[in-house]
Amino acid sequence: MTHRHLAPALILALAVAPALAGDEARIMKAFRKAGPSVVPIHYTLRLLEAPEGGQGNKVEGVLCGVVAGPDGLIVTTADVFPDPGGDPRQTFMPSKFIIKIAGQEFTAQAVGQDRERNLAFLKVDDPASFPAPQARFTSRSPRPGERVLLLGLLGALHEHAPTFTEARIVSSLPGKGPRFALDALVQDLTIGGLVVNMKGEGLGIIGEDLLRSSPAGTADLAAAGNVLSLFSSLSQGQRPGYPVLFPYSGLLDVLIASPPALNLDPTERRGWLGIIMQPLTRDLADYWQVPGPGGVIIGSVLDGSPAEEAGLQVGDIILEVDDAPVRVRELRDLTRFRKLVQRVGAGEEVPLAIFRAGERQIIPLTLGARPKNVFLAEQQEESDFGLTVKELTFDFVQATNTPREVTGVFVAEIKNAGWADVAGVRVNDVITAVHGQKVDNLQEFRQAMGQVREKHPETVVFFVRRGMRTRFVPINPDW
Repeated sequence: MTHRHLAPALILALAVAPALAGDEARIMKAFRKAGPSVVPIHYTLRLLEAPEGGQGNKVEGVLCGVVAGPDGLIVTTADVFPDPGGDPRQTFMPSKFIIKIAGQEFTAQAVGQDRERNLAFLKVDDPASFPAPQARFTSRSPRPGERVLLLGLLGALHEHAPTFTEARIVSSLPGKGPRFALDALVQDLTIGGLVVNMKGEGLGIIGEDLLRSSPAGTADLAAAGNVLSLFSSLSQGQRPGYPVLFPYSGLLDVLIASPPALNLDPTERRGWLGIIMQPLTRDLADYWQVPGPGGVIIGSVLDGSPAEEAGLQVGDIILEVDDAPVRVRELRDLTRFRKLVQRVGAGEEVPLAIFRAGERQIIPLTLGARPKNVFLAEQQEESDFGLTVKELTFDFVQATNTPREVTGVFVAEIKNAGWADVAGVRVNDVITAVHGQKVDNLQEFRQAMGQVREKHPETVVFFVRRGMRTRFVPINPDW
């Protein structure tokens, strides 16, 4: 095994498994040709809704990207993009992307996202001065058995210089859209990198198959394990993952020509567990003697959720989902776990491997569809009364301990000194009746309020639930 550093126009580093005799010059030529198109993307994540008086916490890190299209279009992994529809006070969203090359910094903006393949598309703000060349892709489809190079990045210790691992294309994989299994173990900073043939021509982008526990059709990963041990030392011990090839031909050529729009609207039925979780850090794994590359600790199980129905408990540690290992060690890894669950899909039964009371267990679970939350709930503003109400949602019911059988709408906003405020209506009150008319949902609330506006009564009575108590609240409108 050899480890070399090169210094052409860009600083290039090499970490390579033993090459076959006579192949080294050809491999180096292919690497030099394609390496400059692989770039480090430094990102900053900030809360969608910052706390009052400041910007709140931020998260910083590095992704691997490939200059894949004209005018500075870069393809990378979408790991840092949040799940759609989350609480904006707890959801981190990329606020800044900076590509650092040879001491220079170039800003970029997110322009698209392919959630099906977990790919993101960035555009450099000043492509005219951007020095990294566009990768040269071939229109030829990848072939099973073909030798390839997987181009990624080294860790911060080596200034995120490009590197590569030699691998083979194992086979095509079933599923939506073309993709191929690769017979190598890689690190985080290879996901989003470039796959090239022995001529240095781009075949596609390196992704990660979150639902696969090992590369399909691979019986012997000893050589890949050797590469992994070297990568671990160079990349500062980041966890391994199993890569797939998303080919340029028939896939990326279309996506690069027209990147899918960014979409944070969760209208599709994606898998949902219904837990509040935290990462299984190395310290906790050692303390509880939990085996494996990581896991998710269940902190709470939501009432009525798929997790509750399956019998999951607080303190259970999820090790595998549908035979795919859960590689979660840090907070930032939780996004990957959520995406893994989402991709399985609502209504699908999957086996969960958990660690409970010192033993490994398998629990079958049918995933549900993620319910709408308060931030996406439909609302109705009653400007005359000075209040805005929303439909009851799963997370509101959980957060306020509202009994499941309660129906109505909840008060989301109150205008200061408005009719409702003066009468004593409060935020989070659940309105279950308006002027003697029961309201089970937002539509019935609208109908009841429409009748009130038509009749202009001197007093309008809301029947509300506040916590565990109910009360009548008389409102005196100034029609």
